[in-house]
Amino acid sequence: MLNKRSLTVVLLLGLILAAASPALAGPPDRLQGSVVFPACHAFGYDFDLRVDWDIKLQATYEYDSEGNLVLETTHVEGDYIYTNVNNDKYILGHEAETIEADYVNEVVSQTGMVLMLRVPGEGVVLREVGRIIFNPFVGPPEDWILYFEAGSHPTFPDSSQIDAMICDLVAD
Repeated sequence: MLNKRSLTVVLLLGLILAAASPALAGPPDRLQGSVVFPACHAFGYDFDLRVDWDIKLQATYEYDSEGNLVLETTHVEGDYIYTNVNNDKYILGHEAETIEADYVNEVVSQTGMVLMLRVPGEGVVLREVGRIIFNPFVGPPEDWILYFEAGSHPTFPDSSQIDAMICDLVAD
């Protein structure tokens, strides 16, 4: 089952680490793509979900005197389209946030618009926004340690509710 928060954190941290170089900062990267997968089958639907994305991110890195990555700050702006491949019904997603990963203290901070979902013609149906500080280094999302939360984070740490909501909204 797709888990948006864990998928996003793992994807972004993985992409950034793979692109890490001795330089402390670089120009923004743009990631565009599309994938079709059976995410909605887990919620009893018989359609596949296509996710299209257009993400801009810019990261800065801090290293200790031995060259170990100790702090990574990533600014992310992303737009998503979630589409039922059977009926072409879709909803829109947006994020504009800063993710700071402190590898020494094993803490991640997300600040900004973590996720907003909007149904065309109806408006916003989910807004996850504010600041959250947590430890995702301890295992799967159900084991994450929450240190601080301000704003609205109704799906932390298990964002399968978002997956179900997306599937419900694009169903026939």
